[in-house]
Amino acid sequence: MTKNCPYCNTTLPENWQFPRCPYCGKELPAEEPANTGFSMGDANAISGGVHIDSHNVVTTHITNVEREKTDEELEQEKIVKYKQLCQQVYADGRIDPHEAKQMEDMRLSLGLNKETAFEIQEQVRKVRLQQSSTRLNPIVKIAINQVISLAKTDKIDMLKLSIPRLESLASKYNVEEVQFYYYLVLAALDPQKCIDNYCNRTTDNYWQAFWTYIAYLNTDQVGKAEEILSNMEIFDNQPYGNITLLAATSSLYQYWTNTDMADYLEQAKMFLEQGGMEHSEILDRFTQTLMLVIEADDETSIEEFQQEFSFYFNHIFNVVLEKKKIANIRKLIPPIPKIAPLPH
Repeated sequence: MTKNCPYCNTTLPENWQFPRCPYCGKELPAEEPANTGFSMGDANAISGGVHIDSHNVVTTHITNVEREKTDEELEQEKIVKYKQLCQQVYADGRIDPHEAKQMEDMRLSLGLNKETAFEIQEQVRKVRLQQSSTRLNPIVKIAINQVISLAKTDKIDMLKLSIPRLESLASKYNVEEVQFYYYLVLAALDPQKCIDNYCNRTTDNYWQAFWTYIAYLNTDQVGKAEEILSNMEIFDNQPYGNITLLAATSSLYQYWTNTDMADYLEQAKMFLEQGGMEHSEILDRFTQTLMLVIEADDETSIEEFQQEFSFYFNHIFNVVLEKKKIANIRKLIPPIPKIAPLPH
């Protein structure tokens, strides 16, 4: 037989033997022990009578009397009823005047004070917001598509103006597209703010960590970037290839910082091969640009694709490309001939 918690009215798990409700934490009332007989001392629990006929046959008439509920139980029942109404009202995400009056009428009929009623409303409203935060409405989709378009055409001034709005959307919508493009734009156009936000974070956010890694590289903080990489394995719901793409970027960065370390270039190619096979689809353009940066022998090879991937060339891989350019110039400078020491 299933039983409900008298406080939150939730059905308890079958054969629940513990003293507290697993949902609301309230102490459950003690179960009345099963009793197949009776005693004359049970008059406070049962009502009825005992009749003995002429054949000495005992007949009993027992009527169960439900115990009175405590004030706490009665109050909890009121809260549950009011909460159920609030959940119905907030189902469509808004309250119209008729629903507001309906809620106030029930509050008065139940005898709930305004503070308690408001707390219940806020609790239900927040749950509803959390549910809606995983779905984008058409207006938000248009805003994100506009950001994507601005990035593709490398319209930086307009992208900078969109950062506050993106920030607001990222704080409200826990959707991959919103999180991805907010932190991408921030890392590209304001890497220090991206780093500061990461250092002051109170929750773990995959795309914040991913793009802050790039922000650290582009501000010459390789050690800090590697700390992020070692911590990103906690996000086991994301393709591991994403991490290898970051590792490829770091290896390339270090190679063009010091071209004598040829192993780093081979590492970059190896990581790119791994990440290129399995990564998040939303990283396709990042991956394609990285491939061009690694495989291109000179700037002429990149110029062919400059317009298509200009945002990534100019704001994500700009530091790597600058280091590559400087290294290539150094190669053209002939070594200074050694001068034989003058005779004594």
